[in-house]
Amino acid sequence: MLCKVRSLGLQGISGYEVTAECDLAGGLPNFDIVGLPDTAVKEARERVRAAIKNSGYAFPVGRITVNLAPANRRKSGTVYDLPILVGILTAAGQLDWSDPHCAFVGELSLSGTLRPVVGMLPMALAGRAPIDPAPVWQGGEEDLPLPDFAEVRGQGPVKRVLEVAAAGGHNVLLVGPPGSGKSMLARRLPSILPPMTRREALETTQIHSVLGLTTKERPLLTQRPFRSPHHTISPGGMAGGGSPYPRPGEISLAHHGVLFLDELPEVHK
Repeated sequence: MLCKVRSLGLQGISGYEVTAECDLAGGLPNFDIVGLPDTAVKEARERVRAAIKNSGYAFPVGRITVNLAPANRRKSGTVYDLPILVGILTAAGQLDWSDPHCAFVGELSLSGTLRPVVGMLPMALAGRAPIDPAPVWQGGEEDLPLPDFAEVRGQGPVKRVLEVAAAGGHNVLLVGPPGSGKSMLARRLPSILPPMTRREALETTQIHSVLGLTTKERPLLTQRPFRSPHHTISPGGMAGGGSPYPRPGEISLAHHGVLFLDELPEVHK
């Protein structure tokens, strides 16, 4: 029996739709996953097998073939555990679900419980059918207090320069002896930037979500990010990169916010 389960995938910081096609046939027991899966996706076979048994279902005996379409895109991560499990149990007649518009995404433990996955926001934005929204999360000032620019006493010329930079979106080079307040002033720059629009908040949250930097308590970034990487950071860590798909670096994580390079002469050119 053949069953198709809707799922989602992640490529870079963009989501796309994936269909998990599960086919059960007679023959010697075998479990194959095709569709350019990486090692984490191939290991889903053992997680799904154990999760089915430990959840009180019977793992079907026979030849099981799972195709993750589109088959010309490389699949990575553990997001396909749940759709594979749902497809196998549905094809075996042990599970019945009839909503073709829902999508299944999630990592399974051996006991069958679900674990969170990274990049959920860009994957959710790739879905076509609207779903009933969860209660709107409202952030507050107390969630992540920023160092306040109003706390600075003196430093009039520098404060004026930072105000101009904040208003016009300019770069700033702070030069001075140690202890003169360069880092202290730079860390307070986000507090005088204009509030993020909803579009800017979604763009920034997508990037942070891919790296698993969002939390259940703070699912949406409402304050402009401040990134201060150490001067020994690698070029890949700064600009991003990786294989087979690049991952965001510090420059991307500072999107719509502030990228502060302390000890700038020490940073590799």
